[in-house]
Amino acid sequence: MTRILNTQMRAYIQDKLDAGNESQLKWKGSKGDILDLALLDPDYGKSASTSELVDQLKTFFFAGHDTTASTLSWSYYFLSHHPHELLRLRKELDEVFGINTTPSEVAKNFVDDPKLHTKLDFTLAIIKESLRLEPPAAPAREAIPNYQFKTTSGKAFYPPDGTMIYISAWMLHRNPRVWGDDAGEFKPDRFMPGNPLPWGYIAFAKRPRDCIGSNLAYLEVCTSVNCINLVGEDYFGAYGEKF
Repeated sequence: MTRILNTQMRAYIQDKLDAGNESQLKWKGSKGDILDLALLDPDYGKSASTSELVDQLKTFFFAGHDTTASTLSWSYYFLSHHPHELLRLRKELDEVFGINTTPSEVAKNFVDDPKLHTKLDFTLAIIKESLRLEPPAAPAREAIPNYQFKTTSGKAFYPPDGTMIYISAWMLHRNPRVWGDDAGEFKPDRFMPGNPLPWGYIAFAKRPRDCIGSNLAYLEVCTSVNCINLVGEDYFGAYGEKF
């Protein structure tokens, strides 16, 4: 399977390289993809090897699909238990996109205004709160020579060189010392503009090695949340008159 995937990706990349300036024309015409954008970069696009491009594409392909699906599932799980937050979500989406818009109209709005998702403050807050409570991934780092870390008690540990250190995002995201006594509760308002973001939010790790696809993930989930919202008013019909 891996061999077939690598072969197909290499062929796809080579077709792009052979096309020359076609990537630039496609991107300007809003018909390009993530590979077109990478090849247009004046530094990276010319220096990246085919093997490196294959690795980057696989990162977007696999990480982008699984994490996005998980985030969507958990977002609507939490919304199914918090109907008032769902009503707030629907109100915001109607205000930004209009009432009774279609998925194709939503997609066109995003093409016309790539930063449209920055107007969806409460939608993003729901997504981030879902990622806080149920993060789909967590960072792992390789210990460099003489690296040390300390526990909350102050005790220092010196892992052997090359040790893989895994940080539990799930535990950190639910730690009352970081988020307060209500750390286990679903409260999207934590992430609304004006509220300070605790240092312990690592859904996409931290710079300089944060997730390369974080902005894409937020955009994908924002678009999907709005399209799901267009399905109708009865997909949580068990609530009856609450909706």
